[in-house]
Amino acid sequence: MTRKEQIEKYFNDPVIKNYQTQLKNLFLHSPKTLVLKDNEEIYHYPEETHKKASELWRLTLKHTANNYPEIKPDRDGEIHNK
Repeated sequence: MTRKEQIEKYFNDPVIKNYQTQLKNLFLHSPKTLVLKDNEEIYHYPEETHKKASELWRLTLKHTANNYPEIKPDRDGEIHNK
């Protein structure tokens, strides 16, 4: 299987899709505060949102390691074509 096929299989995995959707919805629907830091607008989310996101990310990494050992997302969730 080529690297491209491995990555496509990973992103089409229903478990991975579910975790990605949950993460997206978590931040989309969480209360947030817009602040200005170093002339850049950024959002601050409640601590509970960060805890839930960390747990979802941990589950994503666990599923990835168990089912796709050749896929190693970086800390931002990006998968590089190595």
